Amino acid sequence: MFLVLQFYVVLTNKKQPAMKKLITLYLSFFVGIMILSQEKTTETAIEDVITTFFEGLHQGDSVMVQKTIHKEAKIQTTFTNKIGEKVLKTEARTALLKAIANKNPAHIT
Repeated sequence: MFLVLQFYVVLTNKKQPAMKKLITLYLSFFVGIMILSQEKTTETAIEDVITTFFEGLHQGDSVMVQKTIHKEAKIQTTFTNKIGEKVLKTEARTALLKAIANKNPAHIT
C-alpha cells in the first residue's frame, strides 16, 4: 500500500522533471522490494530452525536439535501425579537432549 501511494505522489508531482520522477520511482521500487525480501528472508530463517528442530526430534538426533535450542533454555513439563497433585517440572536443555539421544529406536519415524 505504501509503495502504491509513493508511486502516485511521484507521478502526479508537476514540479519535478520527468527524469527526476523516473529516478525517484525506480529508487522507491527497489527500496520497497528490498524491504519485502528481508521480511521473507527472516520468515524463511525462522521456518528453517523450526523444521530442523522437528526433523532432529523425529530422527532422534540430539545434535541436530541442539543447534536450534538456546544454551540457557529451560524445559518445563506439567502433569498430574498418581495422587492427583499438579506438578510443574523444570529441567535444563541437557535433559531434553539426553532424552532425544536415548529415544527408543522403535519410536523414531
